[in-house]
Amino acid sequence: MSTLPKPELKLAFIGIDHPHGRAYLESLRNLPEVDITALYTGGRGVIALPEPYASKPLYTSLQELLEREEFDAAMVLLPNDEAPKACIELIEAGKHVMAEKPIARNAKEMEPVLEAVKRQGIKFSVGYPWRFHPVAMDIRNFIRQDALLGEVYSVEAKMLASLIGEADPSHRDPRHYLFKKSVSGGGFFNWLGVHWLDLLFYFLEDRVTSVTAFVGNVYRKDIDVEDGGVAILGFSKGTIASFHGGYYMQRGYETSFNFHGSIGWIRWDPMGSELEVSSRASKWKAAPERRFSYTIKSEGGYGGQYGLEMLRDWISSIREDRSPVNTAENALRVLRVVDAIYESSEKGKRIRVNI
Repeated sequence: MSTLPKPELKLAFIGIDHPHGRAYLESLRNLPEVDITALYTGGRGVIALPEPYASKPLYTSLQELLEREEFDAAMVLLPNDEAPKACIELIEAGKHVMAEKPIARNAKEMEPVLEAVKRQGIKFSVGYPWRFHPVAMDIRNFIRQDALLGEVYSVEAKMLASLIGEADPSHRDPRHYLFKKSVSGGGFFNWLGVHWLDLLFYFLEDRVTSVTAFVGNVYRKDIDVEDGGVAILGFSKGTIASFHGGYYMQRGYETSFNFHGSIGWIRWDPMGSELEVSSRASKWKAAPERRFSYTIKSEGGYGGQYGLEMLRDWISSIREDRSPVNTAENALRVLRVVDAIYESSEKGKRIRVNI
């Protein structure tokens, strides 16, 4: 079992030219226990590095970095067609890994990564920061520990993001590899939709048994992946979840989670700061409907406050020799659902699964 030899974590940053590369570097600056010893660029773009990173060794060969540098762990931010191979090389070298989601183009390409994690016993985490959002953690407790909804009947989830390729600078560049199937494996559901799919597993702690979906390309320009769609997931305990998502907004995001159960409901806009809960549970008899307001610290970087908590959880899992909250198993489950979404849309029928 690989453990930290001292309190400081020596980290190699793999993929500084990733869309989230600069944000993750900013997050790491807020973690004094981390020392970035070397960086790697995949050559897909040029990024001007601020100090203290500009003076760090910069590599274009992962093998050369592994041969020359001494480090405990690596953060991997690479395109989906490159990330699995890089993760496996690092894992086989005994390095702990934090990999940006979704890691692979599909579940089949993710499976060898999980096998390597099990074989080497390193600590592997995934870039799903929403599990560490304070509202998300409260929702999970309200549903799982406090049973405020009773039996969960339905979940309605939505994530609409900015358009692809229009005139506004906030819109998304259709030339980016995120919109190339050969590189990314898919579009909206593979890049952004995975966040909400992961949260559904986190909230419900249940298996997906069926997937029915329709995805499409509303943009109708030169991209070969979906820009959105609708998915309906059936869970083993009877919950039905619908997820509507896509690149449809002029700017910004429109998001929501609505839960309905046998004795209550929950409403949450993840981009807001309030949570509404109603429950007929006996412990809430005095005030069955409640509104909670949250103050989310602006820490900068990727995911702000909850992004930092995600990184801290991974680091502490190394020191404490425990499993992180986000695991390779979780990442594989999400990719299997995404695969089923694409299969259902292509075949025009419900797909039976056990995820």
